[in-house]
Amino acid sequence: FSKVQNALHGKKMKITLDDDSNFYYYGRVSVNEWKSNGRIGKIVVAADCEPYKYKLNPTINSFSVNGTKTVVFENLRKSVVPQFTTTAEFTITFGVHTYTVAAGTFEIPALQFVAGESVVTFVGTGTVTVEYQEGGL
Repeated sequence: FSKVQNALHGKKMKITLDDDSNFYYYGRVSVNEWKSNGRIGKIVVAADCEPYKYKLNPTINSFSVNGTKTVVFENLRKSVVPQFTTTAEFTITFGVHTYTVAAGTFEIPALQFVAGESVVTFVGTGTVTVEYQEGGL
């Protein structure tokens, strides 16, 4: 019981359930009690988790752009700011806002993917990688 407490109690961790193995929950774990009926011991573990469950792996889209390319990104319920990696300067349009970015890895805090589809237009020549962590209920 002590080994389990030392390994888990009070720690924040990713928790994957057998019946929902494509997602993980994130929360603080507590070891609540230990029961024994002589031959069998039972340890009760609880977790106080965030309201969202997250896909096991982030969503990653990589593509080439030669001129103008419009891409539709699908996202679960939790809004998320994606991370962009570009190999050259690009103009990125999302809704009514346009951003000019240099080559590199960056986020644009005002650019958030919401539940459903988010349409982004890229203008430039090079490769773009868009990465984000989807979460749902």
